[in-house]
Amino acid sequence: MPYLIYDARTKFEIVKRVWRGEKVAPLSREYKISRDSIHRWINGVMESALKSLTPSTPGPKVDALRRLENENEELRSLLQSLQGKLDELSHISHLTVSSRPLPEVRPSQCPECKGSHIVKNGTYMVKGERTSRSLITKEEGLIQRFCCRDCGANLYLVKKN
Repeated sequence: MPYLIYDARTKFEIVKRVWRGEKVAPLSREYKISRDSIHRWINGVMESALKSLTPSTPGPKVDALRRLENENEELRSLLQSLQGKLDELSHISHLTVSSRPLPEVRPSQCPECKGSHIVKNGTYMVKGERTSRSLITKEEGLIQRFCCRDCGANLYLVKKN
């Protein structure tokens, strides 16, 4: 037998018939539904009716306002901690190492985390003054880019022409 789904109006009609005095067992046989389901519907309608008839003050509840204030404080503290981490990561990505005579010279350690896992990360030419988000140089020449595997900091070396 397939599972029957009744809409809210039909359920409410069944509950009203029970309240008028009809027995639950014949209704359950008529609608092919268990008696427990009908009793659950009756209890749900009674709880909703009592809740709607209980006098209350209009507007938001005090507990809800306090909960919102607490959530706002938590969000503010989280925002502050994330802003601190963003500033720290921004500082790491703007790191510049002074010029070296040869691009083959690899830094022995990261100036930020003192880590020794420095890898080459590409080269490119600079003609004249260069001001970018992560490298500031007024020299002309070949730029060797390195990256620290431990903290992700970018390191730059400039070979003058």
